[in-house]
Amino acid sequence: MSTEWWAIEYKPGTKGNWTGPTLVKIDGDIIYWDGGPSHMTVHDWSTIRCIKQYENTHTKGTDEWWERVDEIRDQFEKDFPPKTELIVSGGWLAPDGGFYPCRYMEHLSEAYRLSWVHHNSKDGEKELERQGWAKVWNDGQVYHLGIRNFEQDYLYTQAQINTLGALLVLATEKESEQYVKNISKELKYIAKETMRND
Repeated sequence: MSTEWWAIEYKPGTKGNWTGPTLVKIDGDIIYWDGGPSHMTVHDWSTIRCIKQYENTHTKGTDEWWERVDEIRDQFEKDFPPKTELIVSGGWLAPDGGFYPCRYMEHLSEAYRLSWVHHNSKDGEKELERQGWAKVWNDGQVYHLGIRNFEQDYLYTQAQINTLGALLVLATEKESEQYVKNISKELKYIAKETMRND
């Protein structure tokens, strides 16, 4: 059977929720996450929703095939961009106040996705830095890239400040002490710098 690239949603376990979209390579009954090497054998295709197919008609392993794989990955990111969600989590805070959560150790891969989707750049974190994004760690520490590197003036946007306030309220409701402590610390820093610059 030929190898096919798909955007899928999948339902892990017997009681899991639908997850995805995720880019996979399907070869028979085997799904390779983002083309491999991680994979799983599908025993029940009713747990898989194939959303969009991406064709690669080139001979596998050739330069043309690999170029097409890169194009497929880029197109997948544009077709299924990261979504904003206000949750107590690590993530990226856009200048417009949008919060893009990500799991532990996924900041770099998410930065690549966000810089490609929002700025048509493959520079990842460097592009987000240039554009005024802030990184939020899983414990609520905030790192505004441009500010900390002294490459820009104090440039938190009001929308970013508002979102940090909303995250503080949410973390307080969830009783996430460390997250509350770190977000509060950053908001105090912002207030101090704002007063100093006025």
